[in-house]
Amino acid sequence: MESYQINKTRRITLILWLNAIAYGAVAVMASTRGLWILFVMLVPLLAMGRLASYYKRDFRSCMQALGRGDAAAAIDPGERFVANIRSQPWRRYLIHFNSWQWKHDIGATAHMALAAAYRALGENGQSASHLVSAYELDPSHPEF
Repeated sequence: MESYQINKTRRITLILWLNAIAYGAVAVMASTRGLWILFVMLVPLLAMGRLASYYKRDFRSCMQALGRGDAAAAIDPGERFVANIRSQPWRRYLIHFNSWQWKHDIGATAHMALAAAYRALGENGQSASHLVSAYELDPSHPEF
């Protein structure tokens, strides 16, 4: 249910941003201060994207370590990212709204990555607990 709510909110956010961009385009064409209006509209978009990439750095480090085949190096940033997402849920929403490639919960994807890392290290109990956590966050995740 939460996944549906996130997708609905995401669509509404996208529609609001598109309306603001359309309004800005009309204002640019109709006014001599059009560049300032365009600047004021683009700064929040760029700032939110940079902020999301800042909060996603631990997740990116975890995935890069898994891609290299270094499961031990993937655990620390992955656990840190999951702890941050759990303690401050607004981070998950910020990343979700600013990363249009994420159709599913990034917390569930992080738990899946940690499950793969623990599985590669032979710690099946930890791997299973992360799989259960991922399923609880997003049962419609494509890897299930």
